[in-house]
Amino acid sequence: MERYPENEKFSIDDEITLNLKEWFRFLFNKFYILLLAAAAGAVLALLITKVFITPMYISETKVYVMARQSSETTVTFSDLELSSQLSADYRQFALSRPVLEATAEQLDFDISAGALMQAISIDTAADARILNISVESDDPEHAQAIADVFREASNERFTEIVGVDSVTTIEEASLPASASSPNLAVNLIIGIVIAVLLICIILTFLYIRDDSLKTPDDVEHYLGLNVLASIPILEKGYGADAASYKAARRSSRKRSHL
Repeated sequence: MERYPENEKFSIDDEITLNLKEWFRFLFNKFYILLLAAAAGAVLALLITKVFITPMYISETKVYVMARQSSETTVTFSDLELSSQLSADYRQFALSRPVLEATAEQLDFDISAGALMQAISIDTAADARILNISVESDDPEHAQAIADVFREASNERFTEIVGVDSVTTIEEASLPASASSPNLAVNLIIGIVIAVLLICIILTFLYIRDDSLKTPDDVEHYLGLNVLASIPILEKGYGADAASYKAARRSSRKRSHL
């Protein structure tokens, strides 16, 4: 266990604060490395998004469920309340095995009922009788075809079993103009953040492993010794600076002899 001089006012909080300051200064000096890491992360995320991730398209269609009216021209409150309940039941009927199998049989391409279950989602807003049917596929034309065929198959079976007047189509399936996923901007941000964090972890590990004393303040702080003087070290290859330093040394020696 290290011991510090009695006159040294040192605490754990001071050590943590000092280390954090030195750590931030260390990372700031390596700022160019962080910039390179961010650029590399962005390029890697772009390549992964464009090459390895399959674009997905979503086609949507909307239907309106209305209960059998009590009269030919009037819609009562009980009719509206019943329609709200039927909208919640519609999802269970639509995603049933017979409807999915009927949809798969009518499509021009091969797809299983299980795959349809994964691709189709039905959202019902609270206190509303409008249902939004969404279909996700890697082919925009397939997504549109599935949505249209599935809607018609669901409407037919629901009308037959429940006995409602009709399920009205509000909006037919649209042909997706652009992919819904992946989100390139989000992936770029994620790639940059991951790359920068990884480099920060590596630099922090190198910083922790480096226990050398670099400044006179380090000597006084960690060893409790007073620094009387420091000698600059000039390595070979400094050119004019080294020559100026040697000339100053020779001039100083001549004056001392005089």
